[in-house]
This record gives sequence, C-alpha cells and structure tokens, in this order.
Amino acid sequence: MSEHVAASPDELLDGLQRNFGFANFRPLQQEVIEHLLGGGDALVLMPTGGGKSLCYQLPALLSEGLTLVVSPLIALMQDQVRSLQANGAAADYLNSSLSPQEAFQVELSVRRGRTRLLYVAPERLNTDAFAALLAARPPALIAIDEAHCISQWGHQFRPDYRQLSQLTERFADVPVAALTATATERVAADIVQQLGRPAMNTFRSGYNRPNLTYRVVNKKHSTERLIRLLRRDPESSTIVYSLRRADTETVAERLQAAGINALAYHAGLSSDQRTEAQERFDRDAVPVICATVAFGMGVDKPDVRRVIHLDMPESIETYYQETGRAGRDGDPAECILFYTPGVWYQRKYFIDRLEDDDERARAFQRLRQMMNYCELSSCRRGVLLRYFGDTPPQDNCGGCDNCLEDGDPTEAQEGDAPPRQIAGPNIDEPRSAAVRTSNAPSTLSELNEADRALFERLREVRRDLARAEMQPPYIVASDRALRALAQARPRTIGELLQVHGFGPAKVERYGADLLAVIEAAAPPEPGDAGQMALAPQPPAPAAPATEPPSDEAVLESWETTLKLWREGCSILAIAERRIISPQTVLTHLATAMRNGEAVDLRDELPRGDRLGKIRVALTDSDSLSAAHERLGGRYSRYELHVVRLHLESQSGGEARQ
Repeated sequence: MSEHVAASPDELLDGLQRNFGFANFRPLQQEVIEHLLGGGDALVLMPTGGGKSLCYQLPALLSEGLTLVVSPLIALMQDQVRSLQANGAAADYLNSSLSPQEAFQVELSVRRGRTRLLYVAPERLNTDAFAALLAARPPALIAIDEAHCISQWGHQFRPDYRQLSQLTERFADVPVAALTATATERVAADIVQQLGRPAMNTFRSGYNRPNLTYRVVNKKHSTERLIRLLRRDPESSTIVYSLRRADTETVAERLQAAGINALAYHAGLSSDQRTEAQERFDRDAVPVICATVAFGMGVDKPDVRRVIHLDMPESIETYYQETGRAGRDGDPAECILFYTPGVWYQRKYFIDRLEDDDERARAFQRLRQMMNYCELSSCRRGVLLRYFGDTPPQDNCGGCDNCLEDGDPTEAQEGDAPPRQIAGPNIDEPRSAAVRTSNAPSTLSELNEADRALFERLREVRRDLARAEMQPPYIVASDRALRALAQARPRTIGELLQVHGFGPAKVERYGADLLAVIEAAAPPEPGDAGQMALAPQPPAPAAPATEPPSDEAVLESWETTLKLWREGCSILAIAERRIISPQTVLTHLATAMRNGEAVDLRDELPRGDRLGKIRVALTDSDSLSAAHERLGGRYSRYELHVVRLHLESQSGGEARQ
C-alpha cells in the first residue's frame, strides 16, 4: 500500500481474529495480504468461497488509508458492506440505490477519513464528481472484484471495466489487487495487460471446490424430476437456473403447486420485485429461487445447498461461476445440470446468426466444450480443473456422479411421496428452522442430539436477531459458526471470542443473547463425544464436601459486580472480566437494587421499537416466560430481563427472581 504498513505474522493473525473472528488464514490469504501491505500488485485467482475478499479487506482495516473496491453489481456491494459493518468495519458504498442525501453523507465520510473501504461500480469511476472525491482523498489500495470482467476473452466482459486502466495509471504508485474465481491463462494474462501492471504477482490457490458434488442428469420430464428432488429436502436454500424468463415463472408456479416454497426472479420483473425476492431468499423466508442468470453475481448467501441448471449454460466459465454460488460456507452442496443432446440444434440456430466470424467460432467452441462436459463418462471435476489450467488431485474425485456411481438423485426412490397437486404455500411466512433430512447435504450429523437441539435454538435466535435488524440471518452468524457454538457451549464473553466467526463487534452486538440461550440449554451428557473443548483444561482437583455458600459470600459477589458497574463497565465487560454469564451479572444487579443501591440501566436497553414492545408485554404479563411467549419468542429473555430491571429501578419495585 502507499503507506506500506508493516505487520508481523502475529499482528496479522491478531487483526484476523479481531476483525473477523477467525483464528487462521485460508491458503494463500496471508501471502497476498503481506504482498499488498508491502506495496505490491496482486492477481488473486481463488475459487468462490476461498476467501478472496478478505485479501483486501484485512489490509484496509490494518491501515488508515482508503481502500477503493470496484464491484460489478449493487447487490454484491450491499452484501459485502453490511457483512463488514456487522464486524465493526467502517465500510460504505456509492451506487444508484442511494438518495442524493445518502450519497452526500457517504462522500462526507470519505473526505473526513472515516470510511476505510468504499465500494463503487465501474461506471461511477469516470464521473467528474468521483474524480474530485478521489482527489480529496486518494486511495491507498485499489481492489477490483470479479476481475475477469476486464477481459474480452472472459465470459462476463463489461466494457466499463476496460476504463479501469485510467484509474491504475492515475494512481500509479497505489497497489492494485485484481480478484476472480474464473480466469483461464489467457484471461489472466489479459487482466494484467489491461491494467497496465506488468509486474503484478499472480496468486493461484486452485479451482477445486471439494465440498461440491457435480451431477448431470437426463432432462426428460425435468420439472417432475426437480419436484421429486426438492420434496426430499424442501427447506434447503436452492437456486434453479433457466435460460428463459417465462420458464422461471412456470417452474416457480409448478413448484408452489407441489407444495414447495419458491419464487421467480428475472430481469423482466420490476426492481422492487427483484429486491423483494432476493431479500426473502437471503432471510430464509423462501428457500427456492427460480431464476435466470440475472440472479447470481450479487448473491453472497453462504448456505446455498443446491444450484440446479434446467438448461445447459453457454460455457464452462459460466457454469463454474454459477455453481460457485453453492456451498460458500464450506459445507457439502450439490450442483445438478439437466441435459439433452438436442441442445446442439437449439444453440446452433442462434450461433449461426452471429455476424462476426471470430465471435461465431468462439461460440461454437464454447458449445462443444460444454456438451463434452455433459457427455463425459470420466471425472467431471477433473475436466473443470484442467480447463482452468489446474491439476486434479486424483483421477477419482469422489465428488461427481461418474466417480460416485450412486445413481440419479432425480429418479424415484423408495419412500418418495406420490405426486400431488396442492395449493401454493404462503410465501410471506418465514421458513421453520427444521433439521435437514438424511438426504440433505449437511454436516449436522456431526452433532449429538443435545448439541443439535441447541443448534436449532440458536438458529431461531439468529433469525429473530436478523429480523430485528432487517438483515439476512447469515450476517449475524453462519451455520458453521452456530454448530461450533453448540459444540463449544461457551459460558463467558471471553470463551465466545474463541469460537470461529465471532469477533469483538459481533460478540458486543449479539453475545449476550447467544450466551443466554446456551445457559438455558440442557447440558450435554457427561463424556458426550459431541462436546468440544474450547481450550485444553487441566483436570480439576476433587472438591471436598462443603456447606452451601453463605449470604456473605453471595453479597461479596454482587458487590464486586456493582463496583465494576460503577467504574463504567458494561454488562458484557463485567461478564468477561468475572468469567460469568451476562444473565448472572443481571442477577447481581438485581440483588444490588434489592439492597437499596441505585442502578441505571438506560445504556443497556434495547433500541428503537423493541423497547416499547417489550415494555407493553411485561406490563401485561406476570412473568418473563409469559412475556417471552406473548412476544412470540422474537425477543431474547436477556432483553426482557434488562427492561424489567430498568422498569423496577424506575418504580422502586423489588426485582422478582
């Protein structure tokens, strides 16, 4: 970077945990980050879900300068920014979705040095207003996401990306990171040339996605076969791609009639309709989206369990890019392509009408390559990897239909429900947090019964927290993080910070609610294999039989909590320092109130409408449990406890236990 931030490996790991809650880097991430911090340019070729974004996000957060991120789609920018903001990062975006006043506030934040990461579309770079903004605060790092869009040999070439060379020339001393998950050797070379950075280092971590299973199935009766497949696991997030807009609507209607909660998405819908469909999918309110390729690049949902193509994509690059939307969380996911050899005649008709001879030849080449993939009898993963210049790890990948030889999952199986036609579901209702079936690609099987029950309760609380903040659930925490939480069962803030995916910002925002759920859960059986230790602990010495703690000892405990409270420590800070749960801190403060001590809880109260709704429920209820039930479980018992204590401190009443 222009200021060349020096950071030791330990400092990088500390920044990783502090900003993202991760204990270790993924392959090549640390090397890329060190290269960029040292002022070098980097072409980063990593598979989807491999952690490309962190390669420029962490350097941005470790420096005081501005990192400018060029991103192709509004939805993609918004998703990246809200994820960063949930981790406490100073990130913003400038695009057409903002009002003039909102855009002014973002520009003001950039000029004043508050914004660390600014996401923009390539079209904005050529405006005079944006040039003036960069003159006021020049970037310290330029990151170009979806960099294959630069190359005319890439499958999603965008002319505006060609203008990026003007940006890299203007800021010749500023390091550039170009990142993509789909670039052949030719495309990679073209990216470097177009950006005018011949010394750019290439970091290639490979294209293999071992958690994905690739299958090609017969297209005959495709909708009926699709319904049969989805009925076995109707709640898993699934994207169903079709080439034609009309097909997306027809398929969505037939799925709804079969009792599967689905929505259509295509460019012919209004902007509001598309936004609503994507938000429902993100929030887990609708598990299945039937879409054209207009839906995809802006999807950063990590827990998509299936990507299904009812029509063959136009190229290997396109297919790899679209299947890459599955399993970003690292859990198993399926990529199923419906195929018929008759596609040759359908595509040939349109290719023959291309006027440019070179373009027509390239289109035929892409068609043959894609059909060859579909008609393979050998390993499909190997063909995909070799296409991008990668080397398959072995001849039999164990993750495609040809290597597994486990049959067609869309064929009828024993135990399938008979075909039926029923009224479509109410798509306004959020989906239930149901445990996935044994047919589902999931790692829930790693959890024992007690941990699985806790995992499901944590998912419910995650949904409530996300709904209250109008965010997708995965912004609060991923399924992987919740599984780790259910196994580790942290008791304190400090222990929660050791769990994968929970950095200080998320712990500050959600920690009390999550710990309250864990504290209320039934403990696992002794010696249960599912219980995961947070850190090695020495064996505890056998405790002698003792009398119950005296009133004096209890008094001393609450007095210690009260002392920290008066020193300005928050409930979470006290819980971490004393190695107790936030609920126990509240109990101590309630004891202090009963002993005549003044406790002002206003800074700990829920924000916005949540406070008013909880206040009403508590007024109309005899107990926390009754209020919790009256509110439909949408608010945590911790929040209710805080509000109740606050009300009692105002009225001078005694806290009920």
